[in-house]
Amino acid sequence: MSQAVEQLNNLYQYLQRLYTQAPALHGASRFQPACEQIAPKFCQFYQQQPALLQAQLALSSAAHPPIANLAMKQAVLILILAQHGGWPLALQEQLLSASFAGLSGLTPDMFSADFAQPQLLQDPWLLTMRRYQQQLPAVWLQLFASCCRLRQQAPIWQQNPLAAVLVLVYQLSYPLVQPATAGKVGFETLFRQLWRQANPVNQQLLTLLSQTGSTLFQLGRFCSDSIGVVAFITDAEPALTGYLFDLNLKSLGATATELTGSGLQLLPPKVCHDPAWLTLLVRRATDVLETADPEPMSLALIQQLNPEWPVSRQVSFLQTHPAFCQLLCQAASQLSRQHTAITDVRHALALIGTEQLPLLLRQSWLAQQIALCAQPWREWFSELEQVFQQALTLLAQQTKTIDISVPQTRLLAACVSLQLQQHDELRHQPLYRDAWPAQSLATECRKLLWQHPDCLQQIAQLLAATGFGLLWQDAMLQFRSPVGMQAGYSQQQSAQLFIQFGWTLTELYFFGSATTPAQLETLYKNARHALDLPAVPLSECLQQLTQHCAAFWPLQPKL
Repeated sequence: MSQAVEQLNNLYQYLQRLYTQAPALHGASRFQPACEQIAPKFCQFYQQQPALLQAQLALSSAAHPPIANLAMKQAVLILILAQHGGWPLALQEQLLSASFAGLSGLTPDMFSADFAQPQLLQDPWLLTMRRYQQQLPAVWLQLFASCCRLRQQAPIWQQNPLAAVLVLVYQLSYPLVQPATAGKVGFETLFRQLWRQANPVNQQLLTLLSQTGSTLFQLGRFCSDSIGVVAFITDAEPALTGYLFDLNLKSLGATATELTGSGLQLLPPKVCHDPAWLTLLVRRATDVLETADPEPMSLALIQQLNPEWPVSRQVSFLQTHPAFCQLLCQAASQLSRQHTAITDVRHALALIGTEQLPLLLRQSWLAQQIALCAQPWREWFSELEQVFQQALTLLAQQTKTIDISVPQTRLLAACVSLQLQQHDELRHQPLYRDAWPAQSLATECRKLLWQHPDCLQQIAQLLAATGFGLLWQDAMLQFRSPVGMQAGYSQQQSAQLFIQFGWTLTELYFFGSATTPAQLETLYKNARHALDLPAVPLSECLQQLTQHCAAFWPLQPKL
């Protein structure tokens, strides 16, 4: 047995022990750590042997119980989704451990052909909550409750958005081990069935899965010409290849053969009794560092660019970093009159101006970091960021007491948005759920900015990293501290009021109310005096912001 096959077998054995010992582990408060301990091993093994793991969708292990096979297939689908969705490692591990835990309420007899209530298996999360409600952590209880509600067609915006992933991978995996359908239907059949009835979120997820191509349902499958030729598929793309098996001699071909155009028909998934078949799927172990995507850009690289350099040297620097060139050309295209596609770096640089280049690259770096967060509600956060940026821009255009440009307001708003999206717990929040207490993304954002002990410090660090001076860093650190009425205001107090009032306008517009309504009038009077704003009612300020914004709350997460 090869080392890779042995590692795969160890994963199966761990899952088998996990469910065999589930009651005892739950009772000893050790089940959650056990799930969280195995998740990184799956991520690492998928990096090294993706083909071997993907083939587990077609090959069920005869040496391990159905529940271990089910957990394995769910894990494979989550890892494929994560690969194509660009999900961060922490999110992958969260979903894997939750998927393992969600099956702990199932018992071996439920997988027998004569089980009296097969309909119970349509909702394993309900069984798990009923059995282990007192032992499960709150985040899993909320996640599994959302899974149950999604099964009942409840709106996705009222649920934990990650529940959609768990529900989908279970619906795709369970029929592959269920006695009534195991060995009779292939993954492609289940995929088509779910696609026909998929809601927008499931369509997103199924589209991510489809990026794997025919590998998703052909790898690890047998095919035959119904006469005597059988082949085991070991590669589906770029060409269908596999090993021919002589039924008469009971022998396997020495080398893989291209199977395209041979008239072979795909057979239903099989149970793998002999690990020797798995060795045919082993690839050269890939180092995790080899498969890691290089960071498109970094702040250290951006800081190397000197705006005082001659244009020719700046162009030369940019051309050695293709990611910079691409972002520069995209930004220049937006500035052109007809949004014409620009591909020449010199042309792009002439449109943008060398003095604006470092600021533009910092904005692009922030946008890149936001994308890497893979926040399910990132479109909602994008709308929030735009409103905040418009509020800051409105104030920047009216004040003469502090110096901040429109591009800098974009940078400041993006720093706040990035910090909110980096907060792990916000991935699990519904957009709005009228529970007790009510849950909403807006409420959690308020708590972060107004109560979380480290949030302001981390935003200030982002401001420092993106070129803001101590004035703005200190202003952000004092965000929660009210500024009293006084005859004169320091630059730091003016900057503090600039951020406070800009965010308050954002709350009024985007959330519908301010977090500190009792201080609203005092804040406005202070901001008006410190920033020398026009003497108009607060309602008119809000109306001016409304004229510049067309924000909305997207009701569907994006995974």
